[in-house]
Amino acid sequence: MELQSCVFFVIVIEKWNWLYYNEQRIFATVKANEKEAFAMRTMEFKMERPGLLHEGDRVSITEGKLPSNYYYTIDPSLAMSGNYPFREQLKAREGIVSEVKENSRGFYVTVEFQNEPPV
Repeated sequence: MELQSCVFFVIVIEKWNWLYYNEQRIFATVKANEKEAFAMRTMEFKMERPGLLHEGDRVSITEGKLPSNYYYTIDPSLAMSGNYPFREQLKAREGIVSEVKENSRGFYVTVEFQNEPPV
């Protein structure tokens, strides 16, 4: 009888260790995903004239709402983003210009935003 209870106890301990290991692994995965969710986000804006913004400038943005999208404008109307679906709404309202580039279609500004946790 004692041997059976010892075997049962060992099996229970092994199952508990297995569950604990999987729980820790899942917890670590969730934590990593949370960090990614609040990481820096970059957006590209179209600027019509050169020299309005420079790398390192701190900018504030205004959010506009269309029937199925959001768009963003760097204040005071220096550059405008494309349209973003509702699921990609930007929570932050301030960012830092990381790049200003010119191509054949005009001037483009890349801005980095620190995403804020959902309220």
